[in-house]
Amino acid sequence: MIKAIEDLILKLCPYGITQVPIGSLITRVRNKGKGDDSVSQVYVVSNTRGMVRAEDFRENTIHSQDTSNYTIIRPYMVAYNPSRLNIGSIAMLKSDIPGLVSPMYVVFAVDNKKVEYEYFEHIMKSHFVNYRVNSLKEEGARFRFDYERWNKIIIPLPPKEIQREIIFALKKFDDIIKSLEDELHVRREQYYYYLNTCLDINRVNVQKVLSVGELFDIKNGLNKEKEAFGKGTPIINFTDVYNKRFLTEKDIKGRVSLSQEEIERYGVRKGDVFFTRTSETKEDVGMASVITEEIEDCVFSGFVLRARPKTDLLLPKFCSYFFATEQVRNVITRYASVTTRATTTGPKLSKIMVPIMGKAEQKQIVDRIEKFDLICNDIENGLIAEIEIRKRQLGYYREKMLGF
Repeated sequence: MIKAIEDLILKLCPYGITQVPIGSLITRVRNKGKGDDSVSQVYVVSNTRGMVRAEDFRENTIHSQDTSNYTIIRPYMVAYNPSRLNIGSIAMLKSDIPGLVSPMYVVFAVDNKKVEYEYFEHIMKSHFVNYRVNSLKEEGARFRFDYERWNKIIIPLPPKEIQREIIFALKKFDDIIKSLEDELHVRREQYYYYLNTCLDINRVNVQKVLSVGELFDIKNGLNKEKEAFGKGTPIINFTDVYNKRFLTEKDIKGRVSLSQEEIERYGVRKGDVFFTRTSETKEDVGMASVITEEIEDCVFSGFVLRARPKTDLLLPKFCSYFFATEQVRNVITRYASVTTRATTTGPKLSKIMVPIMGKAEQKQIVDRIEKFDLICNDIENGLIAEIEIRKRQLGYYREKMLGF
């Protein structure tokens, strides 16, 4: 497979592969939905599933009712979030149906006369491009990769015949991964249905209903200059809370240098619930995670909120699952404010109502949901583990074939 491509390169490119800036292959698109009634489908970019319809995205993403300022995207155009490109928030529209994406996305067209769409996709997913994106991002605490920076990334552009051979060779890995991801998507839909059903306030044996404000003390996290990060005490960051429903010491990779007074003021305890406080979209705020073990001197960042239990009425895992239900997520997104960024606050979260039931019943619910959770979200076993293995295989061969 690789040998055949190497032979073709020697034949067609005896003096080497042409290198070009990504910017020379793309053109920015700024057409807005205002006045174009023919385009109504709204798309979002998932870092796991690519570009999908908004209504098919995680937990029924709610988008603005006014889409006049949304950008039109057509088949084989690419959209990315310049503030989230570091976690894979970029995708090509594979559907034949044109649509709209939030104005937070940058949209560009790919010049198919110069580059095959699938080859361009593989290049954009390569380690080299990811490394260059991170090295060229805007300086400071916030990640940002503006459109003009694509001109600074140089990539190999072989003749189309070679591009097509590479696409064909990698396709079997892509097909296996897509099949597994489709299955995972179905399982996750089942999981969220089961989660919402098990925690439906009308279906459980509720003793009473209390507000989050009655059950928790909510506090903002710390903010430090960027020089303080990289070493020191463990710190729970936005991505930790966003990606994991339960947090243990091994999950906390961030470090920050603090005084003892700051450690005490922003310390965390087993059973604390954390919510993402601010992000680019409403759908990303208020995501909840619970710390399930004591972590010495651990603190939390200003991009999350800490909810410390006032009572022992709730099991920690029950909290994490309940705050992930559709009924709670809808309340959080409805009341999140949006200026330059989407934000939730302690007072807004305090109004969420929580059903209180016996701990034995809470544990039964947690045990049932946890079985589905492991199938869908366990990174060490099951579908996710299989997908990661296949992605590593694809990545290995992609780097081999693109390492001109």
